[in-house]
Amino acid sequence: MKESGMMKEGWLRQWERKRELGKKTYVRRYGLFYFGMVAAVGTSLLELAFSASIETAYLVARFIIFPLFGMIGASIRWEANEKKYAAAVQQAGQAGKGKKPAAKGTKH
Repeated sequence: MKESGMMKEGWLRQWERKRELGKKTYVRRYGLFYFGMVAAVGTSLLELAFSASIETAYLVARFIIFPLFGMIGASIRWEANEKKYAAAVQQAGQAGKGKKPAAKGTKH
């Protein structure tokens, strides 16, 4: 599946903003908080809605497992996006079209 030039440019700008956060902050924000905590709270609220109580052991497990998986997933996504970004920057440099995105150093 190929991306159009406009989509690719939009994605590049978006990723450049996100990568300025650095990998640690990105993983915490998108993995720990946006996925992990939201999933843990959401599943706990669903449990409460359907069973009218929350099992303490499951609650504790949710607040450990979901954030952990979220951070692992965000770390994998960071690496995949960095590879995609590097390839796009290289392609833009070889094509010589328009303004080449500035390759910034990766913060870890």
